[in-house]
Amino acid sequence: MHTTMRAAVAACAAALLLAFATGLASAQTAIRIRPNETVRNSGTLSFTYNDGMRTAIITCNVALGLRYVREMRKAFAGRLPEGQIGNIVSARTGGCRQLMTNWEVIFLVNEMNPIPLRYDAFLGVLPNITGLLITALEVGIRIRSPNANCLYQGDLPFLVGEAGGGQRFDQKTFLGNVLPWREGAACPMGSTLEVSGTLAVEPAIEVALAAD
Repeated sequence: MHTTMRAAVAACAAALLLAFATGLASAQTAIRIRPNETVRNSGTLSFTYNDGMRTAIITCNVALGLRYVREMRKAFAGRLPEGQIGNIVSARTGGCRQLMTNWEVIFLVNEMNPIPLRYDAFLGVLPNITGLLITALEVGIRIRSPNANCLYQGDLPFLVGEAGGGQRFDQKTFLGNVLPWREGAACPMGSTLEVSGTLAVEPAIEVALAAD
């Protein structure tokens, strides 16, 4: 991971730990999320393949469909099933390339087999929430080229927020992650895949506290 990305992730982690501690102080408060419709996350992501000997960065256009629950209690942070804040219900990719090689990058998700989202913490000073830390659980991503067909699977943490720290959440940024190899060739067993980048959120998510 680049030095700047490591610094950004460390800063986010420190802020999130502080925010999480603050959230515990008023655990009965609920976070209300709008809209109730499917939210589209779209843009360009990088998929970094690493097998210890070489690194390859595949860039793709990506569109994810997410559905959030209407209300989430802060006391449920980091817990399942109570802390499931929603699901990724669809994923489309296109234009995937690494140098001169075309790739397929496939998220293993559909309406019948959605990817669960776990609420982990919030950013901000109460009563204003300026970000949500969420983890997509056991995300399966298959990469294909003329010489490889490999599946990687693991958790993907991301931060939903607004540039400038506002409360109209219009972007989703993936935080540090390493998805391990599950199956396939010619990728070796110890190889990994990392997902990085920021997607636009449409329509923007509105989040507010809703006291009991």
